[in-house]
Amino acid sequence: MTDSPAAIRAALFIDFDNIFISLNRFDSRAAKTFAERPTMWLNWLESGRHALLDKSEDEPIPRRVLVRNCYLNPAAFANQRAFFTRAAFTVVDCPALTAQGKNSADIVMAMDMLDAIQHPTRFDEFIILSSDADFTPVLTRLRAHDRLTSVMTNAVTAAAFRESCDFSIDLETFSEEALGLSPEARKPQNGTSPRDGQQAAEAYANVRPEAARLLLEETRRIGPVPAQDIFRVFTRLDAFHDSHWFGMGALKTLLDDLILLEPGLFVEMDGSVPGVVRLRESDDPQIEQPAAAPAPATPPPKREISDADYSRFVDDVFVLIGAPKLPTPVYQELFKALATVASRGVATPDEFLAIASDPPPRGAGVSRRDASYVIGSLADWGAFSGRPNALTLARRFRDYIRSALANAGHGLDEDGRAYLDGWLLPKEDC
Repeated sequence: MTDSPAAIRAALFIDFDNIFISLNRFDSRAAKTFAERPTMWLNWLESGRHALLDKSEDEPIPRRVLVRNCYLNPAAFANQRAFFTRAAFTVVDCPALTAQGKNSADIVMAMDMLDAIQHPTRFDEFIILSSDADFTPVLTRLRAHDRLTSVMTNAVTAAAFRESCDFSIDLETFSEEALGLSPEARKPQNGTSPRDGQQAAEAYANVRPEAARLLLEETRRIGPVPAQDIFRVFTRLDAFHDSHWFGMGALKTLLDDLILLEPGLFVEMDGSVPGVVRLRESDDPQIEQPAAAPAPATPPPKREISDADYSRFVDDVFVLIGAPKLPTPVYQELFKALATVASRGVATPDEFLAIASDPPPRGAGVSRRDASYVIGSLADWGAFSGRPNALTLARRFRDYIRSALANAGHGLDEDGRAYLDGWLLPKEDC
C-alpha cells in the first residue's frame, strides 16, 4: 500500500474584476456562482484536480491553500465582497484610479506574489485566477524560483502567458468542474429575447430608474464611461446579476431606455454599438420623449416569487451571516414558543432554549444550535423586552437579519426585503 502524496502548499491570488467579468461574458450564472460560492471552487482547487487538465497523472495531489487573497474594486463589487470575507479570504480593496475605472489590482497582486517568494513558509504553487497577460513576467520569475504556477485562461489568452505557467484552467472547464454548471444547463448569452426562466423587461421596470441614476452619478464623478466598463456600474444593484441587461437583452437597448429616464446622459456610438456614455452637452441632439402610453385598465400582476428564488435567498443569508435555514412554518412555531416564555417576564437563556428545542406541541422542536442562534440574536437586539408576542419577535428578528446583512456589506434591495418578509413573517403580515 503506497502512502498518499503530501499536500502541496499553495498561495491563491484572485483578480476578482477580471475573472468575474470574463465569466459573465461566458455565462452569467457562472459569474454569480463564482462570486457567491467561493468555498465551492476553492474545494475543487484544493483537491488538485486543476493540475490534471494539462498532465497525465492518474491521481490528483491535494493542495493546502495557505494564502487566499482576493483583489477587487469595492465600489463596483461591494455586495460580492462579503461572500469572500465570510469564506476567510483576505480581501484587498483596489479602487478605481482613473476615469476609465482602471484599478491597480494587477500591480498590487504582482508585488504581493513577489513578497510571497520570500515568505518563511515555502509556497510550492502560486494559483493566479486572472487571464491578464500582464502577469507573464511574474510567472517567469516564479518559475526561476522553482515554483509551480496555475492560471486562468480563455479563448484569447496570449500564447506567451499560457506557456509561462505549469497548469492552465480554461473558463469552460472551470465552470463545469469547479462551479458545477454542465454544458446543457448553461444559458445562451446572445440574442435579445428572454432566456428560459429569464424575467421580461417589465420585471425590472422599477430597477432601471435606479440604474440610470447610478450611471449619471458615475459620469459626473469620473467623466465618460466606456461601454465595456458600464457593467461595473450596474453590478452595485443585486437585481442586475443574471438579468440580461435588466431584461432588455442588449446593452444598446438598455441605454436607449436609460437616457429617456435620465436625459442628462448621452451615448456616443462606435458604429452600431455604444462606445462611451457621458454627460449631455448643449450641442448634442435632444432626445424625443415617446408619447405617453394610456394607463392600463388593470394594474400589472404582482411578480411571483418562485421557490428557487426563496431557496437561493435563504442560502445566501446562511452563507453570509449563518442564519438557520428553517422553513417558514418552523420559524413561526419557534417565535410562538419563545413568546410564551417572554410573556412570563424575566426569563433565562436556558428557559428559552429548553422550550425552543422541546418537541411540539409544547415547543418548536428546533435543534439547539439553530435555537441558540435565534435566541442569541434576539437577546442582543433587546427583542425580549416588553413581553413581546410572536409577531413582534418575528419582526424584530427580521430587523436583526437586515442589520446583520448590511454590516456584512450585503444590504437588501426591494426584492431582498420581500424575500426576507416572506420567509420570517406570517403571510398576512408580508
